[in-house]
Amino acid sequence: MQIDITLIPDDKLLLPLPYNQVVQGFIYNHLEDVLSSWLHDEAYEFNQRRYKLFVFGRLVGKYTISEKRIEFQGPISLSVRSVNKEVISSFAEELIDKKRVILGRTWCTVSNISITPDPNIDLSKPVQIRAISPITVYSTLRAFDGRKKTYYYFPMETDWERQILENLVRKSQAVDGIEYNGIPDGARIKPKRVDNSHMKIIKYKSTIIKGWMGTYETFLPQDLFFIGYNGGFGAKNSQGFGMVEIINK
Repeated sequence: MQIDITLIPDDKLLLPLPYNQVVQGFIYNHLEDVLSSWLHDEAYEFNQRRYKLFVFGRLVGKYTISEKRIEFQGPISLSVRSVNKEVISSFAEELIDKKRVILGRTWCTVSNISITPDPNIDLSKPVQIRAISPITVYSTLRAFDGRKKTYYYFPMETDWERQILENLVRKSQAVDGIEYNGIPDGARIKPKRVDNSHMKIIKYKSTIIKGWMGTYETFLPQDLFFIGYNGGFGAKNSQGFGMVEIINK
């Protein structure tokens, strides 16, 4: 389920680049307290891994960039999805009740809220998707000196696809308890139009994260597709990575 909100800042909205952490905090701060705490501290668990299973896109509006800051002028919009309908409902109710909210350090008026159910699509055929926020896939490795290193995969690597599919399977098991014996036969997610220009390097807190925009072709069982659609493809979804849109409905 998806919620789209439009905010009108009282003044120019000035945010750091990147602003993922600011938007993530905005979402947590506008959920009912118990739900926010559960989502932040517990959420969905499988094999000692926790999945928040919500994802958000980039802020959309007129902007300028200077000195590692982004300045929005006029209305801005934000899209958020979650596999948990209570998260979307709580977010909507909080925004409706408050009417005026703070994003970063700027007061904004909530001018529009809309909720959209999952799209009705034919998953018996391949579905093309476009990344709205970068898709990131990584492994933590040991260097020769014993230190941990993070390796970010490229979409053209076989392990990029394998990691995403295995991640979707684990998320599905965490949410629905559906038992999979490995990756389902025929399941795939392949780069369709992706090149080096689609790589994005984003700093979240003190961590450098590499992700990829571009378009991809998927062929997935229904539960895996909508886990990815609503909860994000790849890793770090609750930090603003892995949101996609369908481009061949």
